[in-house]
Amino acid sequence: MIFPERSTQTDRSSRVTRHFNSLKTADVLKFLSSLLLPLALGIFTVVITFQQQQAAKQQRDEDRMASDKQRDQDKNLSDEKYKNERLDTYVKEMGRLLEKNKGSLVSKDFLATLARVKTLNIFRQLDPQRNTRIIQFLHEAKQLQETQEHRSLDLSAAKLRDIDFRSTCFRSIKASYTDFQQITAVSTDFSLAILKHSIFIGANIKHTKVNVANLNNVTFSRANLYRVDFSGSSVADEQLQSAFSIQDSILPNKTHSRDMNLITNGNANCKTSLVDPWVLQTGNINTVLFNKPDTDCRFVLQSLTTGATMLQRVDLSSKWDFRSWPHSEAVLTASMSTGVCIQLKGNRRIKYVCAPGKPMPMRASGVEIHSNARWNEHGQIVTGQNFTLVYPYSVFVAEDQTIYVGDYENHTIVAWHDGETQAQIVAGGHGSGEGAHQLNQPIDMIVDKERDSLLICDHSNKRVVRWPRRNGVHGEIVLSNIGCWGLTMDDAGSLYVADYEKNEVIRYRRDKVQGTVVAGGNGNGKRLNQLDSPSYLFVNREHSVFISDSNNRRVMKWASGAKEGMIVAAGQGQGGVLSQVLNPAGVLVDQSGTVYVADFENNHVLRCSQRTQQGMLVACRDDQVVQGNELKIPMGLSFDRHGHLYVVDNMNKQVQKFTLEMSSK
Repeated sequence: MIFPERSTQTDRSSRVTRHFNSLKTADVLKFLSSLLLPLALGIFTVVITFQQQQAAKQQRDEDRMASDKQRDQDKNLSDEKYKNERLDTYVKEMGRLLEKNKGSLVSKDFLATLARVKTLNIFRQLDPQRNTRIIQFLHEAKQLQETQEHRSLDLSAAKLRDIDFRSTCFRSIKASYTDFQQITAVSTDFSLAILKHSIFIGANIKHTKVNVANLNNVTFSRANLYRVDFSGSSVADEQLQSAFSIQDSILPNKTHSRDMNLITNGNANCKTSLVDPWVLQTGNINTVLFNKPDTDCRFVLQSLTTGATMLQRVDLSSKWDFRSWPHSEAVLTASMSTGVCIQLKGNRRIKYVCAPGKPMPMRASGVEIHSNARWNEHGQIVTGQNFTLVYPYSVFVAEDQTIYVGDYENHTIVAWHDGETQAQIVAGGHGSGEGAHQLNQPIDMIVDKERDSLLICDHSNKRVVRWPRRNGVHGEIVLSNIGCWGLTMDDAGSLYVADYEKNEVIRYRRDKVQGTVVAGGNGNGKRLNQLDSPSYLFVNREHSVFISDSNNRRVMKWASGAKEGMIVAAGQGQGGVLSQVLNPAGVLVDQSGTVYVADFENNHVLRCSQRTQQGMLVACRDDQVVQGNELKIPMGLSFDRHGHLYVVDNMNKQVQKFTLEMSSK
């Protein structure tokens, strides 16, 4: 009996315990559930509040940045407006003084002092670009050169750094103690000038005349004095030692200067071993003394069949300031025998230099292109991606790999510098017009390396203009009243212009305004001595002219001095053997005489060997390729120095580059 009672009591106790536990769990769960909602709401509120605070902080930062940017823009606009007003005020004041004093600012002493003070003051207030315009104004007003009628305006102690004085006349100017640092003064006339104690650090004044000038204590550190005429001047040898270059300059005693020989070779003592610091890598050489009185020691191969390889490291850091001369190149001159080559290895490029010959023709390849050469069939777009070309007609690839494009409807010349993706308008850009700062539908352009300028066929203005390559503000008319279409230049500096109205090609010797007809000139027609709307040009080393004879649908070659031309590319029915009718645009010629021509209606580029008269495709339209790599109305052509082909893809508003993949057997 005891056990059942205990069992009953145990069961009751267990039920009570379970009931209590169930009540306890339920209460706890109920209690916890009552806490969850406020807790979740609290967390949500904290998160939202934090996010709102962050958003508000971000908005305040953005508002502050926008405000700062707007303030900076307003300040810049205010500064620009102030500078423009100061420039306009100066020009108006000087104009009134010129008008009142018969075109002279120095006819009276007090007037000369007033003009000098105002001019020096405005130079200090304005930037180099506006100061360039002041110099242009004074130059055009004939106040910077001394004449029989009046003296020149005294610019002594002026701050003229970074100004472009290109082709300006400063004859007899007074400019002592003047700051000319970093100026560009190519082909400028400083004859008879007083420049004592002035500073030309980092200046580019090549081809400039400073003959019979007072140059006492003038500083030429890191200045480019290439072909400067110092004859009769007071410059001392020690003043020229720190210059960037004095190559071919005329010294005061009328002798020609030479730059320091950076590569140690000739004029050495043959007793030294291998003429340090040369290192012989392969082969064997001897040192032999030529012209004993001159101690001219030279290297001679022991074995012509084996040859030899030598190297020498040259430090240009003390002679070449890359920051001051970002677009400059070191010039190598060397006397080499046939079969001798020099390989230059720098930080960025490798270049071979062999026994010297004539300069490369414009737009020509710098490497030999063999008959089996091939180009990548898929072009690379090199322009038009970050700048919208409207109607490009021509392309020119300079020696420094800068790509220039003539944009007909944008009235501009646009440049893409080597390794850069941003386009730069280098000429025009002020709408169509006939002003000195404007172009009107330019078609073609070339680089005149000797004068560091562009020559532009300003088509609808019927003129050829010269425009500075760097920081050009306006152009200078070279030829007027000419129906120009294509331009090129030979190795002697003669300019060739295709006149599509007169149906002739005219050659202008350097600095001459009277030209000579070298092709056509016998009215429009199909005879071999006639042309009909000549357009693109190419001149080879023999000065033969290759012409896209547009309306005759052929490419003509006129040898130097010839009375008539010969057909080098044409379709059947136009005197050629091509299967399609040719519609020629840009034309190029390689070293072997093979002609390359853009066929704009058939959307490809042909190459035609003069030996076989057979057309061969270089780059053509193919519906299967990527759309961006199609050619649609190809126009201008240019090789670069590596043999890569550049094609103006007119209707696609871009220029494509076709890479040379195989150039030799």
